[in-house]
Amino acid sequence: MSAAPSEETVTVRAAGPDDAELLLDALGADASGVERVHVDMGIPWQRTLVAERGRAHRGHLQMLARPTAARWQAEIVELHADEAAVSALLAAADVEAALLGAAALVDRTTAGAAFDVGGERPVRFGADGSLPQRFLRAAARAANAVSATIARGRPTSGLLDPADKGLDLLAEQVAGGILAPLGVPIFSEESGWLGAAPRAPREAWISLDPIDGTRNCLRGYAPWALSAGLIDDGRAVAGLVVDLSSGRRWWTAPGAGAHVDGRPARPCAGGLLVLPSTAPGAVPALGGAAGLARLRIAGATAVDLCRVADGSATAFLDVHRAISQAHDIAAAVAILDAAGATILDADTRERPRFDAADPSRHYHLVAAATRHEAEELLEGVGR
Repeated sequence: MSAAPSEETVTVRAAGPDDAELLLDALGADASGVERVHVDMGIPWQRTLVAERGRAHRGHLQMLARPTAARWQAEIVELHADEAAVSALLAAADVEAALLGAAALVDRTTAGAAFDVGGERPVRFGADGSLPQRFLRAAARAANAVSATIARGRPTSGLLDPADKGLDLLAEQVAGGILAPLGVPIFSEESGWLGAAPRAPREAWISLDPIDGTRNCLRGYAPWALSAGLIDDGRAVAGLVVDLSSGRRWWTAPGAGAHVDGRPARPCAGGLLVLPSTAPGAVPALGGAAGLARLRIAGATAVDLCRVADGSATAFLDVHRAISQAHDIAAAVAILDAAGATILDADTRERPRFDAADPSRHYHLVAAATRHEAEELLEGVGR
């Protein structure tokens, strides 16, 4: 366990609603600007970071990611900080830029040039780091590329037959091409192994669903997502899920905790129960769900599970049809675990494990904010 930061350590966190007044003061703006501050915090492609030493504010940075003709880049549009805080803010911005799929970090401020030469620098996170970092960087780029592929390939009027896998296969080709240079075996929903399968039982591999929620995507009914999980010795250790309909992003890596749009992801009890897609009239009886407020069926399992991780939903239950497979859940399992939520294989009452020899296995699954709620749900449906 790492030591708690000292009073001299500069720490960086994502700005929250309680920081609005502080940010207004830093910008020299009056209360009329508070709406702008709050809107900025809710834009998935934008990050507002606050630097502190002890409990004292030492500065903030705001950046946004966008595609240009040649690449995605993250642009620093505000930077107000003392010298020590600038370094910490730029380091945090570099991580966020990589997770937004940006190749470069560009300084658009007049605060004294965040960078020495040319006003920009390559994003460094994952460039030559650990496999989980390199995986997350590549997965973020893959999500942006798949989003562009969908924009080009989805009809603006009429419907595509969900049985036509053309868009899924194209998205798989695009995402697989970006992940392949990692040199890690990739198992994808449509085509199975994209190249060679793992040679040894404990070899790391990637579980990929380029479009989770294809029916939603074809009809323009949000959400639909890219889900990519890194599996090591049967355990999901890192994951990225990107809601391509909104830009919302969840991720985790070993020792990094779980995050949603730059903020820590934390589960919350006593809210919404999410079910997987099901035929009309086939919703199970839920005798043990009395403490949950409402049911939701969204049609994108990876997003549903990540909503449990960040507290926007309380639980997810899929024990009747067992539609969940590694490509649906591996990334989210890592994120849920890092967030402190409970994720169980209902058949074993343990965290799901993923065997490269059987990557298409189906799971009976329950996820909840607490172990007690997960067990209560299983009891309520007779499991």
